[in-house]
Amino acid sequence: MKKVLLYAGMIFLSACEYQVADKIQPVTDPPACNTELVTFATIIQPMLSQSCGSCHSGGGASGGVRLDNYNSIKQVAQSGKLIGVISHTKGFSAMPQGGAKLSDCKIQQVQAWINKGLPNN
Repeated sequence: MKKVLLYAGMIFLSACEYQVADKIQPVTDPPACNTELVTFATIIQPMLSQSCGSCHSGGGASGGVRLDNYNSIKQVAQSGKLIGVISHTKGFSAMPQGGAKLSDCKIQQVQAWINKGLPNN
């Protein structure tokens, strides 16, 4: 009788096997920054509106710099000021003022858009 209980117990316990490997998730790299599919309408304008629009839109835009329409943004970008201020380059006022610096990915996207000739797409 004891042997039967012993074997039954071993079978029962073997069914309760736990694999640590089943719970381990592989380490993945963070998603790469997409600088190929950057468009003004889907990336640049919404980004600048969200990050800069509270101070740089409308008639009372801070410092007279408007970032609420394509022509104004293009002008600031062509001068080199846009990339200078968002990347906190020495000699430029760091923007957004009083806010966190834009992510490296967002800065790379702005630079990619500039490098593509500032298309209004």
